[in-house]
Amino acid sequence: MKIFTTSFIVMLLSLALAVGQTNIPGGDVYGNWTAGGSPYLVEGDISVPADCTLIIDPGVTVDFQGYFIFRINGRIMAEGTESDSVFFRAANNNGYRGLKLLDIAAGTDSSIFTYCRFQDGNCSGTWPDNCGGGIGILGFSKVRIEHCLFIDNQAWTGSQSAGGALAYGDFNGIIRYNTFIDNRSTYGGAIICWQNSNALISHNYFYDNYATYEGGAIIIWAMSDPLVSHNIFVKNRANQFGGAISLFDNSSPEIRYNLFYDNLALKDGGAIEVNGTCNPEIINNTIVFNHANEHGGGVDIYDESCPLLINNVLWGNQAPEGSQVYNWDETCIPDFFNNDLQYGKDSIGGFMPEGEWKANIDAYPEFEDTTAANFFLTMISPCIDAGVDSILDPDGTISDIGAYYFDQTGIGIVEAMDPADCPELYCRPNPATEEVVIGYRVYPFGFAQGDNGAGCRDGRLSVFDMTGNKVDELPVNRESVRYNATHLPPGMYLLRLQTGSRIATGKLVKR
Repeated sequence: MKIFTTSFIVMLLSLALAVGQTNIPGGDVYGNWTAGGSPYLVEGDISVPADCTLIIDPGVTVDFQGYFIFRINGRIMAEGTESDSVFFRAANNNGYRGLKLLDIAAGTDSSIFTYCRFQDGNCSGTWPDNCGGGIGILGFSKVRIEHCLFIDNQAWTGSQSAGGALAYGDFNGIIRYNTFIDNRSTYGGAIICWQNSNALISHNYFYDNYATYEGGAIIIWAMSDPLVSHNIFVKNRANQFGGAISLFDNSSPEIRYNLFYDNLALKDGGAIEVNGTCNPEIINNTIVFNHANEHGGGVDIYDESCPLLINNVLWGNQAPEGSQVYNWDETCIPDFFNNDLQYGKDSIGGFMPEGEWKANIDAYPEFEDTTAANFFLTMISPCIDAGVDSILDPDGTISDIGAYYFDQTGIGIVEAMDPADCPELYCRPNPATEEVVIGYRVYPFGFAQGDNGAGCRDGRLSVFDMTGNKVDELPVNRESVRYNATHLPPGMYLLRLQTGSRIATGKLVKR
């Protein structure tokens, strides 16, 4: 009886361990992967056959047990939720070779990735397998990628490896509300947009991506004209050209309403490199405090390229030649309308542009708080209503200069006030994954002394996303507060502390 009981207990434990785990051998996969069967342990190269669909439910983890590739010749629907994502990762140090949507038959329905996390992708081999550490797409446009996190993916090996997180060619799909952090490649640390691709790249956040050659975050190549709008590019790097974005080979995208901040190119184009007969429209961007070690701290223009620059702020960028813009020769004929350029024409290095130069200004933009990477305009900004009158802001007034307009209906995030009269706000750790300590230094002002005894009892800490929406608010009654940021999607957030008449701002990066 004792032997039977022991054996029965062992059997029960074995069954308990088996529940919630599914082994996936190499071969074809389709049907429905549910949270109840998660994690799915991939033990070989797998593929979704043509005319088949794989549905992956919220809460599923796809765990690659070796250096395997996931080919999709049919349809995949990986749809997580804000609180329960789908997770693609590797169980080994070598990573996995990414998801590849290739050779998909005409008439195949859309593939969708929402609230997914792609980590540890490490593609290699010959083209196109060595492009797109997270996802690679070629010749199929019915793909939507939204609210996903791409972190620590890479595409390093083989000829012209590109797109550390995402690579696509001949693709006109949708890429929006995603976060790209710490992805790496030769061309396009996070994304390569290649070969007649006109995708929507909108409302994404690019942080600390790296290219060994060009396009720290994105490279746009080979007659591709995507719309790149409302994105944030921070601390991306390229060893050669385009700390954030590099354009090449007859590509003429629309680059609108983006923030480029603290990006680095070891040669040219701290934020944007325009090369190879490219004629982009660069409109209403805030291009600030980027750096190039040789030419064009903000924008570098080369090789018969003729960009149109309208309503942009170019301020605080640095380079030995052309602090804000470098224009290589007479074959480059950019036009400048209603931009705010630090030092005006003196900020342009190289050959003085022969294109149009109208209504540009040289005046400090009066940002809310540059130390907190808050580049919203204050009410005294000279950029307000200084843009071209053919473009209107959402409040119906003449366009402001820069990525963030000043809402004249009175719904702005932060009221203008003297920065010298504000307490200092900080948070640790930053970037953060879960809990963060947000603190503020009140000396020499002191809440109690400066606010007639109200002290911190009346303090309110608000958290905003980069579109200005308030996502959290909590009371403050001491010199620091613990804030659980687990529920926040990855990205950059603005912090606003108000106590009495004083306001402090800061930033938080959620990984």
